[in-house]
Amino acid sequence: MNSPLLTVARQQGGLVTYRQARGLGWSRSSLDRFLAGMGWTRVIDGVYLEPGRTVDFPLEIRARQLANPDLVAARSAAAVVLGVAGLRPRLEFISGDAGHRSARGMVHREALRPDEVTVVDGIRATTPLRTVLDVLRHCLSGDGAVAVLDSALRSGSVQLDAIAAGLIDARARRGVVTAWRRFAAADPKAESVLETLARLRMREAGMRPLSQVLVPTANGRQVRLDFLVDGVGVELEGARYHGGIVEHQQDVRRFNLIAGAGQGIPILRFTWDDVVRHPVAMVATIRATIAGLPSARQPIANPSGRLC
Repeated sequence: MNSPLLTVARQQGGLVTYRQARGLGWSRSSLDRFLAGMGWTRVIDGVYLEPGRTVDFPLEIRARQLANPDLVAARSAAAVVLGVAGLRPRLEFISGDAGHRSARGMVHREALRPDEVTVVDGIRATTPLRTVLDVLRHCLSGDGAVAVLDSALRSGSVQLDAIAAGLIDARARRGVVTAWRRFAAADPKAESVLETLARLRMREAGMRPLSQVLVPTANGRQVRLDFLVDGVGVELEGARYHGGIVEHQQDVRRFNLIAGAGQGIPILRFTWDDVVRHPVAMVATIRATIAGLPSARQPIANPSGRLC
């Protein structure tokens, strides 16, 4: 296999452009035969991937940036590159060139300062702060926007004060009012997208859930509840349950400790399906359990909880 071509490709995550290959001295006909015969994959027009590699979302972003060097991954695409959870990925970019358009991607013509661009695994993307600000202002999904903010706060890549300052600076721009509303719904203690979604559903129903609450057990230890809602514990079965045998066993032991908590807290458990597909039933179950509590139930000490 042609070594110079492979050298260029492996410097670019396995990608090479047709123009780069021609620059290495290939004629058009011989290059076409070589790419087809050796099993190179056409990622987009003019960009090819070496054999043995798989096209995934980040690689497609990189391929488009090779074809159009001024493109910067933004919004949901940048969130994926940065490892921030919460949004279904779309090919979204920022560019100063209004001529760029893609059948599978959206190019936004917006101002972008050099300090608002970072490089992750060879991909140019907006920084975590700029990404979160853009998502809060422009994302059609309010749930997704809050989940992205929670995820970025959880990772430590952004801080609430920096987000607030960014929204103040953007006060005259489109979407800032919506962004402030989403900002107010954030909770840095959320440990997963599932927790964010469950919290939002409970808040919409008029509940005031406390997140990540420490409760004492019968043996004097403390365990952490995902939520405490008016004396009822709420636990979510998400990725932790499905992570594997060890994770499942740890989750079962944790639940048994919670169930034996000395405060006699009733514990409800909900799955992703409950939260996402049947939120009305989830809320109704929580309300019914709260209604069945003794009226004399005293508030439980909450050294780590936060009123959402």
